[in-house]
Amino acid sequence: MPMQTVSTIRSRSRGAHGSDKPSRSRTRTTKRSSHQEHRTMSDLLGGGSTIPTAHNAAEGGATLARPGGSGLSHGVARNANELRNVTVDEQHVTPTASAAQVSAVFVQEINMPAMCQVVYAVDEHWTERDFKQFKFGGKLEFSDLALGGTAQGAALPVTYISGMTFEARPESGGTSLLTVVAFDKLHWLRFGAHTTPFVNQTDKQIFESVVSLVEGVTLSAVDMPDNAYPYVLQDNETDYDFLMRRCEEGNYECMVKTEKSIEKLIVRPSIQGKSPGELALVYRQDIEAISLDLRVPTVGSPVTSWGYDVTTGKMGEELKGYCDKDDYRNPMTGRTAGFQASQSFASTVPMTVRRPDLRDPGALNYAAQAARTLRQNVFLEGTATLRDINLQTTAGVNVALTGVNAFVDGWYYIVKSTHERDRQGDRTVLGLRRSGI
Repeated sequence: MPMQTVSTIRSRSRGAHGSDKPSRSRTRTTKRSSHQEHRTMSDLLGGGSTIPTAHNAAEGGATLARPGGSGLSHGVARNANELRNVTVDEQHVTPTASAAQVSAVFVQEINMPAMCQVVYAVDEHWTERDFKQFKFGGKLEFSDLALGGTAQGAALPVTYISGMTFEARPESGGTSLLTVVAFDKLHWLRFGAHTTPFVNQTDKQIFESVVSLVEGVTLSAVDMPDNAYPYVLQDNETDYDFLMRRCEEGNYECMVKTEKSIEKLIVRPSIQGKSPGELALVYRQDIEAISLDLRVPTVGSPVTSWGYDVTTGKMGEELKGYCDKDDYRNPMTGRTAGFQASQSFASTVPMTVRRPDLRDPGALNYAAQAARTLRQNVFLEGTATLRDINLQTTAGVNVALTGVNAFVDGWYYIVKSTHERDRQGDRTVLGLRRSGI
C-alpha cells in the first residue's frame, strides 16, 4: 500500500548525565539465511516496512548498550543464559557445542513460521558426533525457557532443523562458524504445490483440511466467521501460500503455539486493538530505544467488494459489499485513525476488492471490512528494543507503552518479536504497529 510519510520518531533512553548512551557495536556472526521467504504486512500491501525481516534478524545491526542491572517491571526472563540450554530431539547438545555457542535468536512474527537460529564456534575439538546431532528435521528446543515456568504464553514453540551454514576464514585464527536454522511447523506447509477445490466450506473447514496434512499439529480456530464459500480453489500453490492468501482476504492471523507439549496452529481474526490487560512497557525502565514511522494511507477507504453468483449470474454492482468506517473504536485508534489523516489529502481513498468466491451480501460486507481494517492497521509502525529478554512480549499480543510522550504513549500490537542473546548481552526487539494516534 503506497503510504505518505508524515513523521518519524526516534528515541533512545539517556544516561544519568543526560547524554545519549553509546551504540553497541556487534560483530556480524551469522550469514543471511535463504530459507526464510519473508513477507511483512507492509510488503503484502505494496509498501515498505520499518521492521527487520525474520531471516536476517540474527545478523546484528544497531542496538544500544545496556547498563549493568535494571529494574524491569514485567515479564523479564530470569536467566537469559537458558538460551544456551539447547536440546535436539529431547537430548541436550554435546558439551563441546554448548560451550561453543556464540549466539541464539528466536523470531516470531504474525503469519510467518517462527524461526530459531543458533550460531556455534567450531574448532579442532569438534568431532563427527558434534556435527551429526544437528540432523535435518531434528526437533530443536530451548529447555525450560519460560518465565519461571508459569507465565501463560511464555513458552516458545518447538522448531525443526531445516538448514545449516558453515563459514571458515583464515583470518579468524582457525575458528569457523556453524549456523543452525530451524522453523516451527508452519514452515512444513511450504513443501509442495497443490491444486485443491473447496466447495461450500467455511474458512475454518478449509484450514482444518489443509492443516490435517501436517503430522503432530492440531488446529485451534478462534472466532472465525461461519460463512460458507461456494467455491475456493487452491491453484498450484503451496499450502502455506494458499492459507496466507486466505489470511490476507479475511484479515486473519495464524501462528504455532506449544501448549502442554501439544503443537497448535492458532487461526483467528486479528486481535489488534484488544485490551493488553496488565502487559505494559515503560520507556527507560523496560524500553531502551524506540523508533516509529507514521504514514498516511493512500488507498483503502471506502472499500467495495464485488461478488459473483454462478447460479443467477449476478456480479459487480448487482452483488457487492461496502465498508467506509471502523466497525468499532478502541484506544489504539486514538483521536485520529489512519483514514481520518488521509482526509487532509483526499476526501476518500477508495478501492475495490473482487471476490468471485462470494455470493452472500453479509460475507461481502465482511470482506470489505477486513480489507479496510488491514490497511488502516499499519498507520503507525516501528520497533522497540527492550533492556532484556522478555518472553511475554511476543508476536500476537497487545501491549501498553508509557513514559515516552503524550503523542506516542498508548496501546500497540506486537506483530514481531525477536529474542536474542550473544556474548555481548541479551535483548528483545519488538515490531509494533497501531491504527491511530
